[in-house]
Amino acid sequence: TIIKDILKKNVLKKSSPIQLIIVLYVAMFMYAQLTIDRVVIPTLPEFGLIMLASFCYFFANLIGLKVLKEIRISVVKPVSDLSAVFVVLFAAFFLQDTLTRVQGFGITLALLPIVYISLIEYYDRELDVKHAAYLLIALVFEAAAVILDRIVLQTVNVFTYFYFIKLLLIIYFICTMYGFYSVRITK
Repeated sequence: TIIKDILKKNVLKKSSPIQLIIVLYVAMFMYAQLTIDRVVIPTLPEFGLIMLASFCYFFANLIGLKVLKEIRISVVKPVSDLSAVFVVLFAAFFLQDTLTRVQGFGITLALLPIVYISLIEYYDRELDVKHAAYLLIALVFEAAAVILDRIVLQTVNVFTYFYFIKLLLIIYFICTMYGFYSVRITK
């Protein structure tokens, strides 16, 4: 089973990455059970925003899984680290947060090595345009989810948000696994 594989550190030899993601989200959801007394049923608009954020996280994870299936993690990781840059840019654009010169300088410093590494990987044929586009789309979804986190947490307590977002992600990934993958979760 996947739990035995995790303990033996053979996770990706026998188990599908989607199974690993489900197990990790279930573990987080089980942790959320400790705070169940602080969870409040959100209003319909709040729940809609929670669902939207969970869809963004879901698609970011799903696209990331697709890229990781075909590209080495040492190529994917530097590009995926751009998510913080996207969050700052999205916050400035959508939430009217001010972008200071220091933040702008920090973004430039973050971008330079990542662009350099990406160009090296591109010329070494490790990263092609298709996978770079997938990564960019995943980064946009992740940044949108973080911005939605900030919006939702203005009206919903953190325990409620954590509880429902993990529950929804588990449901999405299990439905995806059973609908589109041949793997199943066994005992």
